Amino acid sequence: MASILTIGYLLVSFGMICTFVVPVQTPQLMVGLGEHSSTVIGFAEGCGLLATLAGSATWSWLLKRVGRRLVNGVLLSLMAAGLYLLSRANSVEAVFPAVILHGIGAGLLVPNAMLPMMRRLPLASRGRGLGGFTSALYFGQFVSPLVVLGFVQRFGGLRPAIVAIAACSVMVALGWGVAAVLRGSEVA
Repeated sequence: MASILTIGYLLVSFGMICTFVVPVQTPQLMVGLGEHSSTVIGFAEGCGLLATLAGSATWSWLLKRVGRRLVNGVLLSLMAAGLYLLSRANSVEAVFPAVILHGIGAGLLVPNAMLPMMRRLPLASRGRGLGGFTSALYFGQFVSPLVVLGFVQRFGGLRPAIVAIAACSVMVALGWGVAAVLRGSEVA
């Protein structure tokens, strides 16, 4: 039982680190592209947020087709692709597909990370399990800008830092893909 909680907590923390790159760093990237309108920047952020709804809405459909482990690989790959495209965006128009792709992956994260924990925890332990999950989620959100800052210093700029985070997400996605192949594609 402890391993289920640990894996879920680590997944949601890592996922939130990747997720919060977009709302925190996109405005700076857009200003760097010459966009100073808070309306346009807010619209880009809103499109990314709306895409999370699309990801959440498609989660059960995708889960039934590929299983939970592979959904983790898919969602991390989508976030990685969105982050990579965001890091390479050379126009304001190029930001929109990046944040939308990233948002779809981010929308898959919470339901898929929470599913095994909620299914396997006894009813008497679910409150504590969910409390730990929520703590891990907020911890990931909190450390995301700190991770970006560390990567900016390590890799010499915001765009290379975002590429590095995308690369980390791809590596974790590959791990989930291998787990799906080796251990099977569990639905729950």
